[in-house]
Amino acid sequence: HQAIYLINHLKSERAANRAPTAGLELQLSRCHAAVLEHATEALSSARRAVAQCDVEGAPVSLRRQALVALAQALDAAGDPGTAKQMLVDALHQDPWCAESLAALADLHLRTGKPNAARTCIDAIKPLQPLLAHAVAMKMRSFPKAHADLMRLEAWARQPDECAQIRSDLMFGLAAAWEAQEDYSRAFSIAVRANAAIRANLSFDPELQRQRHQRMVTVFNSPKTLPPANTSLTPIFVVGMPGAGVSWITRMLAAHPSVARDSTTSSLSAAIDQFRNGDAPDTAADNGARARARRYPEGLNSLHKQPALDLRADLLARWRAAAGDKRYLVDGTPLHYENIGLIQMLFPKAKIIVMQRDPRAITLANFLSDYPNRHGPMAFAYDLRWIGAHIAHHLQLMEHWQGLYGEALLTIDTDRLTRHLRGELDRALAYVGLGFSSECEREGLTEVPAQTHGGPGYWRGDWKHYQSYLAPLYAEAWDRRWALTNPDASSDSRFQEQG
Repeated sequence: HQAIYLINHLKSERAANRAPTAGLELQLSRCHAAVLEHATEALSSARRAVAQCDVEGAPVSLRRQALVALAQALDAAGDPGTAKQMLVDALHQDPWCAESLAALADLHLRTGKPNAARTCIDAIKPLQPLLAHAVAMKMRSFPKAHADLMRLEAWARQPDECAQIRSDLMFGLAAAWEAQEDYSRAFSIAVRANAAIRANLSFDPELQRQRHQRMVTVFNSPKTLPPANTSLTPIFVVGMPGAGVSWITRMLAAHPSVARDSTTSSLSAAIDQFRNGDAPDTAADNGARARARRYPEGLNSLHKQPALDLRADLLARWRAAAGDKRYLVDGTPLHYENIGLIQMLFPKAKIIVMQRDPRAITLANFLSDYPNRHGPMAFAYDLRWIGAHIAHHLQLMEHWQGLYGEALLTIDTDRLTRHLRGELDRALAYVGLGFSSECEREGLTEVPAQTHGGPGYWRGDWKHYQSYLAPLYAEAWDRRWALTNPDASSDSRFQEQG
């Protein structure tokens, strides 16, 4: 909201001046970048800022800032290659620019090049030690001196261009204090970071419950299609975010016979395409087509063609991603909602369900920052929202287990931590693959996370934070009780609690 206010103010200023300036466009780009839906506007403003620098003969420092803003906007728009070139250009103009080096380190982290990121961090250290610490924390490399942590916290609390605290840095500080076993301070900083982000988020637990109920209604019994004409075996790893889905997915993807699905899940893309469909031929067709394309209701029909079309679209995406591999793994946690669809389209698909202590899942989410916070991960920024999500997840999983229990493999993440080789062998045998040392090696590798939690796996102990989890217990208990006792009165509920 603050970013949008500043955007409107800056636009008014631009209109009053009747001509854009490089500095104003740079401010606009940074404010647009703080609003998820404004990625296109951020990119346009950054491009105008760079162009205006040439027109105005702006100082090298301003042009450098404009190039960094343009690179970040390009990266956010899904063009990391061009973004990298922009940052290289900025560093050619000023090889000792700490901000350009930090942006390049971030890009290297996002594209899986930790060694290149470390090289950038080493170059930043003599220039801006605090900034070097801030970037290094994204790789879980924390300063040990309390004085450094306190200086970083003071910097994180200073409002940025959009009048907001640096929440990403606050999450890193929470992880740093946790590493020093100061759990009280770690949690208090995480609370502040979550509150700052939550102010601009929206999550309605009731809408999630309704969505899950629609799944149960449509997939109230196993549904099948004629066998798919493919030799590719899809593997889905699902579960609550924070349950270790990405960990086991990395292990499976390291197998020589397994390809990993693209960054954007092909199943998600195919479902979106199914929802959108083709434009209606006439206005009269609009309502009927919308009903036919509603997910999942559009699949609950005597006509199998919509489902067959969805499967054909999905297979085409998979073939492009898999190449000559016989297996393809999709590690999108929230596909636990789509287990009924997966079983309908591909009865021989392998589905691994990750489970973990709900309290550990809660902290894995609450102590993490996510790039898609304005989308499906919005729930992760409030203990009560997490509690509601866990309750609804458990309820839906009970339904899927009842329908497809024998076809699913459940892996407990805590057991995987203690007995990695044994649980990995179970997963590979279930999929139909032999042991590969590459899989085990990947499981033992600590992956640098872009943010605390990020794509990695939180290995902390929830018991250190037990005294802070009352909101979670209240919400999760209330919702689980209401879901399993929908017709009971509030009086009987309190008797049950007693």
